[in-house]
Amino acid sequence: RMESEDVAEAAPAPGVVDPDRIATLFRSNGVSSKILKSYGMLVGSGYLRRTLQPVVQALCEDSRSMEVDPLKLKKETDEATKDVAANQQRLLNTCQRLLDAITGSRADAPLELRQMCNLLKTQVQKNFNEAVATKVVGGFLFLRFFCPA
Repeated sequence: RMESEDVAEAAPAPGVVDPDRIATLFRSNGVSSKILKSYGMLVGSGYLRRTLQPVVQALCEDSRSMEVDPLKLKKETDEATKDVAANQQRLLNTCQRLLDAITGSRADAPLELRQMCNLLKTQVQKNFNEAVATKVVGGFLFLRFFCPA
């Protein structure tokens, strides 16, 4: 089984990235992104399921609308569904529940996933500051672990 140090060293260093493109680093399907995503899912899929499943299951069981686009709502026949403010509040509440589930489970994250994020941050900090390194780790977690395309 690969260790997180092996994965971090196998992936090309993010330090070669243009600082202006940090926000889009994990939006591409480059080799580095694929390696980190695959390893993250290998070691973290159980954690991901335990963390998000209750919120996602409740979301699937709730048939109320969260549509906030007025153009799409014009097509609805149910007046309750057309209430943009109520839909927006449900959407915000759901997003908050997801964020709370993620931030509240930090201690439950697998050690290998935490080590990989730490190594990624350390590698990026060799070429950039801590703020950039934190954005890179956040980008990986959001775009390649919690919300993969």
